[in-house]
Amino acid sequence: MRISFLIAALAIGACARVEPVDVDEDEVLNSLETPIESAASNDSASIGATDSQWSARSDQAGPWAGYGVPFSEAAFSARCEAGQLILSTTEMPPTGPGRTTMSVSGQRIDENLNAVAREEGLPNTEASVNANSQWLDRLASASGNLSIQVGGSAPITVPIGEPLTSLVRDCRSRSTQVPASESEAAPATAPSTGS
Repeated sequence: MRISFLIAALAIGACARVEPVDVDEDEVLNSLETPIESAASNDSASIGATDSQWSARSDQAGPWAGYGVPFSEAAFSARCEAGQLILSTTEMPPTGPGRTTMSVSGQRIDENLNAVAREEGLPNTEASVNANSQWLDRLASASGNLSIQVGGSAPITVPIGEPLTSLVRDCRSRSTQVPASESEAAPATAPSTGS
């Protein structure tokens, strides 16, 4: 029974007529380009708004929180190391690697930080902030969105989430437990200009 059904299906398929379809290639190409152009024309890009989420972890280096698409490099992250809150983004300044600035703004937050852009491994830009900086209190209790701009690049927008605010609070409390000699040590990245 199965064999006769299979033979009948093959016979029907062999008799089927295939007719070419007239496709306007320019129309297809234009329809593909439109979403790309409209996304690129935004002055501020929201990082993978539909797929991105906050995640957090803690290891020997300390606590970490990152925002991005799961199972990939975080587009924006923060970590706490020896009394320093280190903010990192995969954004690079238009000028390329080297010293630059990172602007962080949001609800009651408007800080310009010294930063370093690197191309080794995954390109990123990092800014280091002393965990005792007063503006971090505002970040720890903020809501809404955080806008991050590296050099003169277009800003990226990240929703402020509990993993970030919790990390900031934790880092600030850890900084009071770090011996003075460690918290005064030069950070791996450029120091903050924030207050």
